[in-house]
Amino acid sequence: MHAFEWDAAKAASNLVKHGVSFEDAADALCGLTLTRSSGRGAEMRFQSLCICAGRMIVVVWTLRGSVVRLISARRAKQNEREQFGAALTRATEAR
Repeated sequence: MHAFEWDAAKAASNLVKHGVSFEDAADALCGLTLTRSSGRGAEMRFQSLCICAGRMIVVVWTLRGSVVRLISARRAKQNEREQFGAALTRATEAR
């Protein structure tokens, strides 16, 4: 289990703007994810597609030491949902 952190003001604005709480995003990151690096600035960031309460979300995060710092969370776009589905199909077929 990872430790998570986030800025409280950012979490509140993210919930208003995107309808996804950082608490839910942290829970979703503990499940099945499709993650890629998202080079932006000097800090290495990651973008994970995951499932939260029956809906697909995208969580942007970084590592600060051994702690996962959440940056944003939003509903996945159609093409992102399709990518996740295709990755699951490939993983299932590889078994």
